[in-house]
Amino acid sequence: MKNILFALMILSLFSCRTMTWTKIQTNAIFGEGIYLKKYLYDYNSPRTLFLGDGYSFTVFELPNDYSEYINKNFDLIEKNYPMNNSFRNEWNIEPWKVTPINNYDDNAYINRFVISPFYDEKNHEYKIYKKYIEMILNEEGNYYCYFYSEGRRDIDFYVYVPKEKILIMINHLT
Repeated sequence: MKNILFALMILSLFSCRTMTWTKIQTNAIFGEGIYLKKYLYDYNSPRTLFLGDGYSFTVFELPNDYSEYINKNFDLIEKNYPMNNSFRNEWNIEPWKVTPINNYDDNAYINRFVISPFYDEKNHEYKIYKKYIEMILNEEGNYYCYFYSEGRRDIDFYVYVPKEKILIMINHLT
């Protein structure tokens, strides 16, 4: 019984940490933070213990009122965000841009570090969502922005899909 309670406590701590992280991230990219609880898909590659190197992406369904806030204020958001947060304060910012990705440098960088870093052949859902991300980035009317480290090797990448009220968060640390 003690083992089960301990496991549940660890899971709840992880869940709170993840929700706190989503509030920090949404505040940095939209100017209004929110705890995101409902995700459609969550993928995490194995991470190195010391530096946390690895790849993850999560597809969140945004609450209606939050999506309405973003849509209503996107002109202001686009001009003022993303902004560095305390966790990534030394990273560079690439501002919001509309899809499809037309910039050659963005396209090459995103393909190398966002879309193609890992390929999990055994995970059918992963392959479906990877194709979904590629489709979203080539579709008109979606938005993306990102933070990247010096040397452009580490990235926090975000895609907002207004029609579907979806936010995709991708993290790749090398």
